[in-house]
Amino acid sequence: MGTSRDAWRGFRGEKWRDRIDVDGFIRDNVEPYAGDAAFLSGATGRTTRIWRHLQRMIVAERERGIYDADAHTPSTITSHAPGWIDRDHELIVGLQTSAPLRRAIMPAGGLRTVQAGLAAHGYSLDTTVRAIFTQYRKTHHDGVFDAYPADVKAAADAHLLSGLSEVYGRGRVDGDYRRVALYGVDRLIEERTAQRTSLDSRRSFEDVVRGREELAEQIRALEDLRFMACRYGYDIAGPATGAREAIQWLYFAFLGAAKEQDGATLPLGPVSAFVDIYLQRDIAAGLLDETAAQELLDDFVIKLRIIRFLDAPAPDLADAELGGVVTRTSHRLAQSRRCFASSSGVSPSGGCANLAKALLYAINGGRDEMTGDQVVSSLSPVEVDVLDYDTVLAAYDTMLGRLAETYVDALNVINYMHDRYAYERLGMALRDHPLRRFMATGIAGLSVAVDSLSAIRYAQVKALRDSSGLVVDYQVDGDFPSVRDNDDRADAIAVDLVDRFTAKIRRQPTYRGAELTLSILTTGAPGGRHTGNTPDGRRAGEPL
Repeated sequence: MGTSRDAWRGFRGEKWRDRIDVDGFIRDNVEPYAGDAAFLSGATGRTTRIWRHLQRMIVAERERGIYDADAHTPSTITSHAPGWIDRDHELIVGLQTSAPLRRAIMPAGGLRTVQAGLAAHGYSLDTTVRAIFTQYRKTHHDGVFDAYPADVKAAADAHLLSGLSEVYGRGRVDGDYRRVALYGVDRLIEERTAQRTSLDSRRSFEDVVRGREELAEQIRALEDLRFMACRYGYDIAGPATGAREAIQWLYFAFLGAAKEQDGATLPLGPVSAFVDIYLQRDIAAGLLDETAAQELLDDFVIKLRIIRFLDAPAPDLADAELGGVVTRTSHRLAQSRRCFASSSGVSPSGGCANLAKALLYAINGGRDEMTGDQVVSSLSPVEVDVLDYDTVLAAYDTMLGRLAETYVDALNVINYMHDRYAYERLGMALRDHPLRRFMATGIAGLSVAVDSLSAIRYAQVKALRDSSGLVVDYQVDGDFPSVRDNDDRADAIAVDLVDRFTAKIRRQPTYRGAELTLSILTTGAPGGRHTGNTPDGRRAGEPL
């Protein structure tokens, strides 16, 4: 292990040396690159041989559904023995389990999901693991469903809310994995220990007790990370002394997070500028040439490409955010991603509120248009046959308020139970403390909702009811502007609708004061097959 002086030789800037500040280090040392990619070097024979070996395994994985699974060992940072692809020839090392493409189990998220994921591919969960997570250790999934209020359960069952992360990861807990490379684990432990000690002088109220416990868990996670790296033959207590170590330290940190955190969304973060600083320093010193630099990054990307999770949506992990400034390594990483593409065939999805279905609930007074069940209580239906825009909009506004309350209630429960039963120790250890928290929300069916409102406003829409009075279909007479027409009238409805729902979302109290954000799902949005006929002429079950 080198000293900080050795590791930081030639680097500019002072402030980032005295406090944890990776962005400050990058600002002081990055060298933007405005040229083309002509300088790049292709993959070496060593890299190609390793990738061809993996490609044969990936083909078998696609045929089987999964390549292999460890059904006996709940995954932690230190749970599995070191694993290798080709031990004598790998430059960047480390696998999630003891063999490539062998998937781990994470029963702390939810035992039934683990059992179902294993059973789908012919595996059985270890009986001891099942007993532990049934009798002695509560899971995040169990905690969530113990605490969900009835209206959240009803909304989820009816697909008014979809894709809630009750089992897999709650969302982006994106640790700054670069910190391990720049400062080493011991410096990070020292910082967290000081923060933990500072809480000893405060009275033991809920937030203080929770803070002490979480900081203690973060320190243990950093110690576990150091032990994991040691088993691979590396001492990451101190900062990386060169480019190969910087990439290896960075990858170890990300791997540690992947080993204890279900990966619905597990972003690597902006790494190209950071890595480029180390690569360019070593190239300038004659320690690397362009071929060797590309080879390190190719190994890094290959490792990222074979990250797998048993049942959670698997993110395309190597498509890291390149981060603001363009460097030579931006081009190097882009080439690595093109050359070593691999997909598990599953796309990540997040929770979202179905605005199209919410409009139908507003018209039907909270009854589901497909089942007739009363899902949302205390709403008055729109009883006229020919729908009036102002009347429908008022009912819809009320429904959106109820939906916002239910949605944020669900997210509050999920985040509380994550902290209690599936805490992302390492990811949190690599963030600032205290943490600035965000809570992501999403909406689906916006275009259908907008077109439906547009039809009601600019055409004539007649509600068609069944024998119970439930509106199950609509008769549309006349033309109306659509969001697909680039028409200002439809666009104005869309803007108003998003503004309404955003305002209602942001008025909700959140767990630990998280700031709410809103995303719009425009393609592949869930919920279409569970949404009935809509006033724009869309038929039941069609995509949103």
